[in-house]
Amino acid sequence: MVWTTAALAVSLTIVVQERTGSVHPPGGATALCFVTVLPLRTLGWLYMICPALLGACVLVAIGMLTNNLSVARAYPQTSWVSHETQGKDASPPVRAYFGKFLGAGVEPPPRPPLTHTAFSFLGSFAGIATLGIIHTQLVEIHDPRHWVLLVAPFGAMAVLVFSACKAPLAQPRNAILGNTIGGMVGWFAVTAMGMLGLGNMVWTTAALAVSLTIVVQERTGSVHPPGGATALCFVTVLPLRTLGWLYMICPALLGACVLVAIGMLTNNLSVARAYPQTSWVSHETQGKDASPPVRAYFGKFLGAGVEPPPRPPLTHTAFSFLGSFAGIATLGIIHTQLVEIHDPRHWVLLVAPFGAMAVLVFSACKAPLAQPRNAILGNTIGGMVGWFAVTAMGMLGLGNMVWTTAA
Repeated sequence: MVWTTAALAVSLTIVVQERTGSVHPPGGATALCFVTVLPLRTLGWLYMICPALLGACVLVAIGMLTNNLSVARAYPQTSWVSHETQGKDASPPVRAYFGKFLGAGVEPPPRPPLTHTAFSFLGSFAGIATLGIIHTQLVEIHDPRHWVLLVAPFGAMAVLVFSACKAPLAQPRNAILGNTIGGMVGWFAVTAMGMLGLGNMVWTTAALAVSLTIVVQERTGSVHPPGGATALCFVTVLPLRTLGWLYMICPALLGACVLVAIGMLTNNLSVARAYPQTSWVSHETQGKDASPPVRAYFGKFLGAGVEPPPRPPLTHTAFSFLGSFAGIATLGIIHTQLVEIHDPRHWVLLVAPFGAMAVLVFSACKAPLAQPRNAILGNTIGGMVGWFAVTAMGMLGLGNMVWTTAA
């Protein structure tokens, strides 16, 4: 029962991330990837080292090198050293560039209360378990040639929707449109490269899929990190390619709609939460007077009236494309030195979660979820919890309950 394993892996990843102050959506995808991509299990506990830790370090390093080329960007936002030690006087361009590597001095957000973590666990377990149960009605985990729903990107989406539900990146429009864009661009990149006779250049296809996903997401105002993972997943998980253009319908669109629906049902059970934040209707039509609990609960479904952020300028998108292409291409080139794409029994680096991480690090580099500590520690936690969930469920004789393990 794959959905049991999947549900545990993602929800426990969120718990550990919140308690360590390292919430990072791709970590959920990293956990779910270990559950659902069976060849990766041959890595055992080493999976948390490579790809989880090493890949995160590579993308953070590329992020620092490329983001800081832009005058309007500073990555990381949180500082490696005490903020007071960083000079604020005018510096030569080269010194100013490398000075950004120390951090902009922004304080990280505080750790959430335990009640917040409890609702995060409840929602993520319910969301991934629901996907897993539907998945078991569509396809056996060992026969991935038909419709699928339990794919790695939804681990990242679960972290956003259930742990960071107030973030602009987690709102329904971003989740549904942004993830569908990822499916569309992933399919387009694979198809176009194949028509050009370049289908065997997997690292180029992967870099194009993720970076073009970011471009389309930014221009449509629907930036959503799991969309990058959805694009990369179509490139690297070969059985998914048999779905063709239908991949953008299921799992990309359908899975996003399911998680958003579960997010609205579970997040709004908490008095401290309101999901979505952006409104489906004009904010003026929503009454702010005291309402009965049931009416207040369903009233949250209309949105809290928070305005979505404006679309970034084209210069921002250009740097996002440059950085994400360089980051995924670097992972892909290192990956080709470690393992052939058709032989995933050894070290790997080009896995779906890094598509989500690329969107965060290169498009939303100022977000707390994108900072180096979150990226490196949060993704490593995902690898560790994914391995632990699979191992524990196997020792209990429940290894076939994949949906529970994944959740």
